[in-house]
Amino acid sequence: MDEKRFEQDYRDWKRQTAPDLWDRIEGRLNDCPKRESQLPTVKLPTHKRWRYRWAAGIAAVLCIAALAPGLYQKRAILNGSESGLQETTYAAMVEETTLASEFHEEAEGVMRTNCRLILPQDALTVPADSAYFSQEILFDAELVCTATVEDASLEYDTQGRANRVVYQLVLDQIHDAQDYIAKASQITVKSPIVRAEGDEAWVLYQMQAGKTYLLPLKKQKESWELLYPFAPQIQLTDTQGYLFHSGYTSLINETTQVVAREPEGKNDYFYDRMLVREDEYFLSDFLKLIQ
Repeated sequence: MDEKRFEQDYRDWKRQTAPDLWDRIEGRLNDCPKRESQLPTVKLPTHKRWRYRWAAGIAAVLCIAALAPGLYQKRAILNGSESGLQETTYAAMVEETTLASEFHEEAEGVMRTNCRLILPQDALTVPADSAYFSQEILFDAELVCTATVEDASLEYDTQGRANRVVYQLVLDQIHDAQDYIAKASQITVKSPIVRAEGDEAWVLYQMQAGKTYLLPLKKQKESWELLYPFAPQIQLTDTQGYLFHSGYTSLINETTQVVAREPEGKNDYFYDRMLVREDEYFLSDFLKLIQ
């Protein structure tokens, strides 16, 4: 018998006589006791298990939402593709919408608006206390109307200095007029600039675009002017009420409510004197003051 043949027979003999160790291990697995967990297991009631699963799902969504803007931006920077730019825009929109929502929550119930005209340093302004309000000034009104502001801008003199606030108005209703004027006309109304005192550089008591006002006006050359620009104008509310200041003492009745409002500046005399009426007789009571 040659050496190679002997070597092969020896290997076959070892394979046949070697014990099957896996059979021994597998056969004893069922004999081993189950290993106890090091931490106690608490079984939650059904409603609590559902609640935890729901909370875990919400947490996962929040984590994804928090990471999404960064992921979108990173992906756009890496590939520079059109889809990446779209994803970045979407992430920016999400962030902007969140900020806008937080702003509106903070501004809820506050009458002040930030849509104001910014004044140049050399603007020609008048002090807020240059005149004092009295209901008798309504006798000088040449036009009393309800009008909606389309636009507000500044007018400049020949030297390039802002000297007037210019409002473009659409007449909704004419209540009293000395001269004929078409109901659907657009009119221009001007006002001297009443500057907010302090660090602010914008117009005090400015009428806002998109808002509707009950206005007593007077004629000045070719345009109309606010009869009294040193106080907030009477504004119609979203609930068809009227927001007015307490200088109109004859318009205060038992249904009048005080309105919480932030001051527009250090010289805002009327910030804590704003009132609202929502009854159907306010307009007729107002018109009696000019007759």
